[in-house]
Amino acid sequence: RNTYQRNKAQARMDYQFGPEDNLVAGYTHETLDNDDPAAADAASYGPFIKMNYWFNKKNGLEMGYQFLQYEFDTQNDSPSYDDHRTHKADLSFIHRFNSKLRADIHYGLTENDFRPASERDYHVYQGDMGIQYDFSPHASLELRGGYYRYSYDHAEKFLGAVILRKEIERGRLFLEWRQDWDEDYLDLETRGFTRYWHTRGGIQYTLRKNLEANLDISYRKNSYLSAGRPDDEIYRGQCGLAWKFRRWYTVGLNYTYHDRGSSDPQREYENNNVMLSFSIARPFYPKLRPKEN
Repeated sequence: RNTYQRNKAQARMDYQFGPEDNLVAGYTHETLDNDDPAAADAASYGPFIKMNYWFNKKNGLEMGYQFLQYEFDTQNDSPSYDDHRTHKADLSFIHRFNSKLRADIHYGLTENDFRPASERDYHVYQGDMGIQYDFSPHASLELRGGYYRYSYDHAEKFLGAVILRKEIERGRLFLEWRQDWDEDYLDLETRGFTRYWHTRGGIQYTLRKNLEANLDISYRKNSYLSAGRPDDEIYRGQCGLAWKFRRWYTVGLNYTYHDRGSSDPQREYENNNVMLSFSIARPFYPKLRPKEN
């Protein structure tokens, strides 16, 4: 059994310069501290920026960039072949057909530069499209589809998503299916680039003024490219509370249960996690009114 601490801090500024135009800039820092001396500690940090800009009521752009530096502490201070830098860039064009229907075209690029093991460098190109239809002011359906290309094996794979959202009295429901890729270097076990599909559902509910509860359940199937590493499946459940006080402050308490199954019994485990979060969000200027459709 390995106990660990995972901490994440973020500072950000959100500047609104139009009814639906805004610029977000910030910095994140995340650490993984293992009690087991045989397991490496790790950290990631770096800035990010994102901008939404609407040319008119129907056409807009969404752009984003993030830089992350990953560092790993190994035994005897030996060089870590997991140290690397990540660059992520995204660009989306959005078009509103009417008040209920919108579509977007998205392109993304992720590059990973490993040091000193340059033969592990890779990049991922991604192109996809999505449509969102609002059945009513309280319900919507989003469909996405596209492809991504992973430079390490030069394979093109399909990505897609179906997301249903529904607002209820004092709360929100969602249900989604997704087939995509991601990467994680600060997990309990570094998994890097991963192909996956998952199903997920959840609810957020306002118990009383300034107090919100949430419940989230998901199933995920992971597919790895590393030789000798079998695919696995993950069952995950999360519940929590968020309390907002004095207008600008929010305290959250969350519990997460994580169960991984694998054809290799040595790779199976259960993980129980409790997270306490604190955030401050203060508006300096009143929000502008959104554009009318």
